[in-house]
Amino acid sequence: MENTRYMVKLSDGRSMNIGSNHGANAFLRAASKIDHFSFHVNQINGIRRKKRINDIDSHKIIKHIEFFNSIARADPDLFREKVPQSEIKCWLDFIVESIKKMSTDSKWISTGLPAFRDIF
Repeated sequence: MENTRYMVKLSDGRSMNIGSNHGANAFLRAASKIDHFSFHVNQINGIRRKKRINDIDSHKIIKHIEFFNSIARADPDLFREKVPQSEIKCWLDFIVESIKKMSTDSKWISTGLPAFRDIF
């Protein structure tokens, strides 16, 4: 299933949906490790270091994580080659932390609806 929300313009001028395997592969082939990925880790870590996270910051984190969820559709070898370990660690830390918080949330347990703004 494609995620149509992530249309990006590649350096060669093509627009690509990175929510598809083909688009994620094209994006990773065109991306340099440092330029595209360190930005996301720095943004997420900067927000998560705050004592209090507001709705705007929560929305920013969700967008960064959705970006990684999109590029995770790329071929595994290409993903491993192009995405720095710091990015993968940041992404996985977020996923694990989210699961831990959701699994103890009484609202989520009783309704099945996660309270996303409380995850961060």
